[in-house]
Amino acid sequence: MKSTGYFFILGALAVFAFAPFLLFGQQQKGIQPATQSCAGQNCDSITVDDVSFYGENQVSSITVSGGKGLYVLSCWSVLDDTCIAPAIGNVYEYSEGSPNDNTSHLRVSLAGPGTSSSEYELDVFVPLVPSQRALNLLRTCQSKDRLISLSDCAMWLRRQIAIAKAPCPEPGASTACHSFKELVAAGDAELMDDLATKDHVYACFLPATDEFFEITFSEPTVGGWENPNSEDKQKGISESYLVAFGGTQFVSYKNGLVDPDRTFQEIARWVYLPLGHKNDMSYLAKYATSDTSKFQGEKIQIELGRFDFSEEFKNRRGTQTTHTVSVQLATGRFTEKYATPDSGILLDSVSGRCLIVPNERH
Repeated sequence: MKSTGYFFILGALAVFAFAPFLLFGQQQKGIQPATQSCAGQNCDSITVDDVSFYGENQVSSITVSGGKGLYVLSCWSVLDDTCIAPAIGNVYEYSEGSPNDNTSHLRVSLAGPGTSSSEYELDVFVPLVPSQRALNLLRTCQSKDRLISLSDCAMWLRRQIAIAKAPCPEPGASTACHSFKELVAAGDAELMDDLATKDHVYACFLPATDEFFEITFSEPTVGGWENPNSEDKQKGISESYLVAFGGTQFVSYKNGLVDPDRTFQEIARWVYLPLGHKNDMSYLAKYATSDTSKFQGEKIQIELGRFDFSEEFKNRRGTQTTHTVSVQLATGRFTEKYATPDSGILLDSVSGRCLIVPNERH
């Protein structure tokens, strides 16, 4: 009897010891294995909120939300009609790859049902939780302007959050600064468009008054660079340069309203001198930027990290007045001057600082 009990105990111990392996064998027959840990630089567990398409089948944008905020994704290649659309409502493991020097976007993967870790790219990340509020704001943005894409609306929302948190650059100009913030928070349509679509946005506040001006411009388009035409050559642009169209604007606000008499937009040429790489798109994307090019407008010039605006007008006395504004783009410091063009007498001069709106997408 003692020997029988002894072997019974050994048998029980053996079954207990090998039980995990028996269970593992049963789990292998299940539908899904356990999710592996993320190998990317940023991970999140996300839910797919919305998928939009070009035409019937080509994925345009994917909106997903997770514990860190809301992500707007697209397929890595716009021409890739094999891009898999993740299922709305499904939960996936989100993983970011390494940054690419040639693009502002990041490659990401969604691991989960039906994707096979397909590669997408991150257009914009919005650090807003709960994400349902972010989704509602994106829909509001698109309802105001159908020409603004979903990723552009996400950029507006990301910048709106950053502006709300940013301190005013100077205490003496707090009235103008709060006026700007009020317009942004209210979803002003003009400012919404600027924050959604312009690469560079500066809000510059005049001290001791409810006045500010905004300057905006975007980077030269990489695919837009071309050799100078005959009209460019007549303006003195050498054949060794490349040129590309661009736009910029100077908009004044007073007491929370746009001042139409002090609002200007210009379409003109960016001019860039390449160093033997005229047809190399990766070279142009990296080096042919607003920092190394010159914007040659009639009233607006951008060169060597400085924005210069100049105009002449008749004042209330009927005499000519020159109005100039200079903004140092790296620091946001500005000077605004009014003078008589003939005598050069300085009528008024004011200096201040701009709020430099961040342009990082993630």
